[in-house]
Amino acid sequence: GQSNRRSEGDAEGRGVVIHRGAEFIVTAGLVACAQPTVGRAPNAERMHDVRESIRIAADYAADRLLIPEGRSRGDYDITTGEWLDYEPAWHTGQVVAGLLGAHDVLGGDRDLERAKDGADWFIGLRMDEPPALNGLLRAWHDEANPRITMTTLTDGAAPIFEVHRRTGDPAILDALRGAGDWMIDLYIPERRMFYDVITADGRVMGRDLPMDPSINKDDARYGTEGSFYAHLYRATGDEKYLRYFLEPAEQMVADQQNGVWPHLRPNDPQTGSLHGRFNVWYAEAMLEAYDLTEDQKFLDAALATARAYAAFPDPDGTMYYKHRLDGWRSLQSPSGSVLAFTGVLWLRLSRLGYDEFDPLIERAVEWLLANQYPVDHPDPNLAGAYLEFWTKVEDGDFRVYQRDIATAFGLRFLSDYLKAHGKAVGAAR
Repeated sequence: GQSNRRSEGDAEGRGVVIHRGAEFIVTAGLVACAQPTVGRAPNAERMHDVRESIRIAADYAADRLLIPEGRSRGDYDITTGEWLDYEPAWHTGQVVAGLLGAHDVLGGDRDLERAKDGADWFIGLRMDEPPALNGLLRAWHDEANPRITMTTLTDGAAPIFEVHRRTGDPAILDALRGAGDWMIDLYIPERRMFYDVITADGRVMGRDLPMDPSINKDDARYGTEGSFYAHLYRATGDEKYLRYFLEPAEQMVADQQNGVWPHLRPNDPQTGSLHGRFNVWYAEAMLEAYDLTEDQKFLDAALATARAYAAFPDPDGTMYYKHRLDGWRSLQSPSGSVLAFTGVLWLRLSRLGYDEFDPLIERAVEWLLANQYPVDHPDPNLAGAYLEFWTKVEDGDFRVYQRDIATAFGLRFLSDYLKAHGKAVGAAR
C-alpha cells in the first residue's frame, strides 16, 4: 500500500494535500483521508461530533443535492463547476434515504419534507406512453440514453417505500405497485432472475432484442437490489410478491463466490475487479431475506460479503470505487459511498451480535468525520459534503467528479450509527 503524503504542520487537513497515489491535488480546506483512531468507544463527544456532521450534511443534501422539485442534481464536475444529471431516479432515491436517516436523529420536519419532495418527483416518473410501458417508472440513465434498467428503479425505490410508510400517501404505493406489476413480466422462472434493460419503446434486451454490449453483457440480474418485492409485500400484504424476491434470493446464495457475485457486471469477471457497492446491495438483500424467513443461509451469505469487504479498507479506512480480492484497488477514486454503505452492512450485522465488525465501524465513522468538506468551503457545491472522487478521461479531457452519493450514504450510515447507540431523535435544527 501507499502511504498518505501530507505537508508537515497540516494537522487540521488544511492547505494542500496530495491524495495517496492519485494524479491530482486537493486544495481549499478539504480533509483528505485523515488518519482515524480504530476502536474508540462512542462517548458523548463522539456522539456530538457525529450529530453535528449529520446536521451539516443534511442541510447540504436538502439545499444543494436536490433541486426544489425534488430531483437529485447528480454528480458535481469540479473541473467545470457543473452538475452531471445521471441516473436521476437512483440518485434521488439515495438522497431521500440519507434525509430520512437525518430526520430520525435530528427531529424536525424539514428533512422529511425534502424526502417527500424526492418521493413525489420519483413517482412522477410514471409513464402512460408508449402503451407498452404504461405503469412503469421512467428510471432511465439520462436523456442521451433513454433506456430503463430494472435495477436502477428497484434500488432507487427502496427509500420511496419508506416515505410511504411514514406519510401514508396512497399515491406513492400506487405508483410503486404499478411498476412492480409491470416488472413481473421480466421474470425468468427457470433462471430465477429478471431481464434488466428496457428500451424507450418498451422492448426488453435479451428477450425481445439482442443485448447491446456497449450497455452491458448480462441480459438478466436478480432484481433484488433495493429488495423491491420484499418492500412491496410488506406494504401491501400481498404474498404473490414474495416469490419474486425469495426465489432470486435463493439463486443468489447458490451463485455467491468468496462473498461476492463476480460473474455479474458491474463486477468485471475478466479482471476480477469488484464494483464497490454492487455486492453490498446484494448482501443487504440477503439480510432482508433473512428477516423474512429466518433462514440461516441468507445470514451466512451476508456475513460472507461483510467479511470479504473487511479486507478492503486501507489502514486509514479509505475504500475505493473498485477493489479486487487480491488486494488491488482503484487508487484514483476514493469512495465515501462505498465505505458508508459497507458500514451500513457491518452495523446491521453488529446489531445481530457480530461484534467483529465494530472496529471497522468506528474507523468508518472517523473517516467520514475527517473527510467532510468544511461548511466554509469556497465552493458552495462542495461545502458540507462527504468525500468521493470519481476521475475520468473523456475525449482527451481530464475530469474530477465529487459524487453526491457519498453524502447520501454517509448520512444513512452515520444516522444508523447514532440509532444503534440509542440516540434516535434530537432537537430540531
